[in-house]
Amino acid sequence: MIARLLRLQGAAAIVSILFVILSLSVTPARATSSGGSCVATEQEALIMDPAGRLSSWRGGDCCQWKGARCDNPTGHVIELDLRGREDFSEAITLRGEMSSSIAALRHLRYLDLSFNEYMFTPIPSFLGTLDNLRYLNLSNTDFMGSMPWQLRNLSRLQNLDLSHCYLYAQDLPWLRRLSSLKSLDMSWVDLASARDRVQEVNMLPNLKALSLSGCGLNNTVSEISHSNLTRLEVLDLSHNPFSSSLRHNWFWDVTTIKELLLSDSGWSGRIPNALGNMSSLELEQYQWRYDGEIARVFMEQVARA
Repeated sequence: MIARLLRLQGAAAIVSILFVILSLSVTPARATSSGGSCVATEQEALIMDPAGRLSSWRGGDCCQWKGARCDNPTGHVIELDLRGREDFSEAITLRGEMSSSIAALRHLRYLDLSFNEYMFTPIPSFLGTLDNLRYLNLSNTDFMGSMPWQLRNLSRLQNLDLSHCYLYAQDLPWLRRLSSLKSLDMSWVDLASARDRVQEVNMLPNLKALSLSGCGLNNTVSEISHSNLTRLEVLDLSHNPFSSSLRHNWFWDVTTIKELLLSDSGWSGRIPNALGNMSSLELEQYQWRYDGEIARVFMEQVARA
């Protein structure tokens, strides 16, 4: 962590992401298009890009630029895949604050900015204007601070990844507005002070995968009066300081779960027999320290059948 901070502080050049011109979203998709020309200062920054990551982002047709994809009939930009290197090597090029020019891409459906370095800046609230987004990945980006409530405007979002940043939330009322979500990863987001988090997640009826690993969760909910999580298949609550009984938890009633990750979370007591009712569970996907107890519960369930 310290070494990474020092490296960030020593960065000689701050390349401002987005780089994207206001006319980008209306550039024709034909290869012969002459549209999509950058603002001079942004184009100069991209040409000087030391890693050559965005070397194709100069003149010509923006639909041919690396990482950009357009809708063929309209020419609107619908995808930006600018994922960085997962090893955080010097090849990472996108650093600094995000430019608000991206807000002009109103037809954008897919945005991946993961594994880039935003120098501990907040997630910009203008991302909430991209209400056509179906996929948003901001993981491993050094974003810091509170998650903006404007994300609630992304009602068409199906996949949201905010994991492994320096983020926190004191409440999550905006989450219920994202009713189309199928996958939500907030691993290592500080949710220790977030109120009613289980109830807010329960308002996502299409959710299939939920990861809240390392979120500082220190209390749980024994049951939900009416569960809307009828499609949930993956639940990761590992690496949280629950330090409470494993027996009384809301997730035992979610019988659609296939993968359940509960390791290193301070659980105590015996595994409840309700585990035997989770008929969709794949045993090889368990990740906790109760292997003997798992076998006991299932053997007892089989004996009763």
